[in-house]
Amino acid sequence: MADDYGKKHWRRRGQLLREEGLTAEWNVPEGRLGQIVRQLRRRGAISANRARIFLWLLIIVIFVGLLYYLGQPLWQVFSDGRRAALREQVTALTTQFSTLDDRRATLHSSDDPTAPGLSQITRDIFVRLRDRDRDREGLNPPVPFDDALYVTGSDGTILRLDPGAAEPVTLRPRDPDGEGLNLPVPVDGALYFMGRRGALLRLDPGATEPVTLRPRDPDGEGIRPPVSFDGALYVPGLGGRILRHDPGATEPWTQLRDPDGQGLTPPVPFDGALYVTGSGGTILRLDPGVTEPVTLRPRDPDGEGLNPPVPVDGALYVAGWEGTILRLDPGSTEPVTLRPRDPEGEGLNPPVPFDGALYVTGWDGTLLRLDPGATEPVTQLRDPDGEGLNPPVPFDGALYVTGFDGTILRLDAGATEPVTLRPRDPDFEELYPPVPFDGALYVAGWFGTILRLDPGATEPVTLRPRDP
Repeated sequence: MADDYGKKHWRRRGQLLREEGLTAEWNVPEGRLGQIVRQLRRRGAISANRARIFLWLLIIVIFVGLLYYLGQPLWQVFSDGRRAALREQVTALTTQFSTLDDRRATLHSSDDPTAPGLSQITRDIFVRLRDRDRDREGLNPPVPFDDALYVTGSDGTILRLDPGAAEPVTLRPRDPDGEGLNLPVPVDGALYFMGRRGALLRLDPGATEPVTLRPRDPDGEGIRPPVSFDGALYVPGLGGRILRHDPGATEPWTQLRDPDGQGLTPPVPFDGALYVTGSGGTILRLDPGVTEPVTLRPRDPDGEGLNPPVPVDGALYVAGWEGTILRLDPGSTEPVTLRPRDPEGEGLNPPVPFDGALYVTGWDGTLLRLDPGATEPVTQLRDPDGEGLNPPVPFDGALYVTGFDGTILRLDAGATEPVTLRPRDPDFEELYPPVPFDGALYVAGWFGTILRLDPGATEPVTLRPRDP
């Protein structure tokens, strides 16, 4: 062609090139007639494409219809066979379970086939003596005293459960101010109740209501259980104060130490004095007749708190909240460090004496033995696993330990590692420390489980499963 494409705009050049390409492809003349022919052929090409798409859609619809028509009978045959197989399995399991002796297993020897089954017996072991509180107020563990059980509540209630009684007796109703009570402690033939805001109550044997020795603290500071010493009661506070109660004095209450913000543990009598540890690492000694305590260890600069001291073999042993173990000898003015602070800051429970040594469990699952006279006094019997352990309980010549993850361990005398009686609970139900009763060990869980460990048993018996 004679046209000079280099002088035209690039868009016009493209249009002319496309027209020439169509002209050459379809072999049409140039001019008006060629444009008409090209337009008709374009419309024909579009119609052909639409017809092609419609044809493919029709083929797909027919194919899906054939699959449904032919596959439905096959699927019906498969599902019928599967249902028949499941029915056979259920029938076989029902026949197998019907032969199990679930009426007499380990519980009674009756040959009566109408005797209650195993599941009914395990439910009937427990009798409800008191319905759930409508306000869901919690109760502390019962404390034996004066041939009865006494229970305190988080709402200030005091209950007494007499032997054989069908329901408890209310000695103190709910506190109008909502001050809860801690676990009561027997001291000098009476039962003392500590309020969470500083009140102190005393219940004498045979009494039907408690006597208030100290009303609620104006600042709301709680108190620890009292200790009888030198003819008086010594009461530490959760804010650091120490009170002395002289029943025969004109002013019965005397404050021996001002509050400093750190909570104090219950005093421990040792070597003619009282020893008190604090949540800030302080160790105090109260001598008879003094008006203020002596500081044997000042507040820890790292803020490590201390558990209550434990007297063993003429010395006091103290475990810290971050792994420290201290010893206080009679007459000493400062403690000796047997184990420094743990690098990871994992705390320890109070030591428990057993088989001539002290055993300490950790908040990270560790188990230590402390030999007071050894060159290396601390031996690790169990490596930490990240889950805490409760303090060990001596029973039947061994130590039993429960864990925050449901584990139960037994450590025999002289053993270098514990035996696992119950592995980690799959639901991570935490267990309380075990309680010896009537020749067996009983363990309660946070979700309602109750277990029993008989002497020499290798695994516990479930008396009550987890509460739904």
